[in-house]
Amino acid sequence: MGIQKSFFILVLFFQMLNGSAQSIQLPVGTKFYVTTFTTNLAEITMMDQHMQLHNDGSLKASFDVKAVTNTGYTLQITPLHLNTKMSMNGQEQNFDSDSSANLNNPDLAKLIGYLNKPQTIVVENNKTVSAPNLDGLNPTGNRIEDPSKYFLSIHSSDIKNGFHWTDSIINDASKIYHQYTILRATETEVELNVNTDYESQIKTKQGAVEMIQNLKGFSTGRRIYSKANGLLKEENLTMDISGNTEYKELSSPMTMKLTFKTIVN
Repeated sequence: MGIQKSFFILVLFFQMLNGSAQSIQLPVGTKFYVTTFTTNLAEITMMDQHMQLHNDGSLKASFDVKAVTNTGYTLQITPLHLNTKMSMNGQEQNFDSDSSANLNNPDLAKLIGYLNKPQTIVVENNKTVSAPNLDGLNPTGNRIEDPSKYFLSIHSSDIKNGFHWTDSIINDASKIYHQYTILRATETEVELNVNTDYESQIKTKQGAVEMIQNLKGFSTGRRIYSKANGLLKEENLTMDISGNTEYKELSSPMTMKLTFKTIVN
């Protein structure tokens, strides 16, 4: 099984990591850029074969604020550059969207197809009502489809050291619980600690084979926001996940440890 096909079963989980959307303070026309750096170390046992996967990647995208209302907002997201390096059991696969050598590779056509094509996210009443399907970009671990983490939107009177709150997302496929605590609030910045617990069951098909992926995990992150406009400046996140993938009456256990660094400018 090739690296890309094997890695596919690992990254489906990230499409479920949508945070609760919030109103924003940025005016229409604001544009910012997000770059996420990811390291993924995974252990997989598949058909009695043990595999180790190491993936390093980065993804840069532009975000445009297209509309802001009293109940929501619209963002236009354009993936600009993708770089990823994957190795598994001695096999290695590299991809850089700036390299012309990758443009005619049919295995990479889906990734290339996402780049430089604007996508739209619409949020209403703290819910994402429309979002692009960017699963093909998940080899970097990037959660570009989650708009909520980029904005801090709590009442100004609550911005103080020690203030904490929670939220959750529960649907047929997943349960996600977030705990937020303000660690530091200065005249210019707000620093948060974010702890998250996950549980999910994702059903999908790879060719004619139906797979069910059961995962549990947790993450711990630090986020720094601009106090002036509530825009995220930097996030550092570590994530631990374990579970199994069931297919053809077989079960493949897996564990993953991931680190993310997100820079906004």
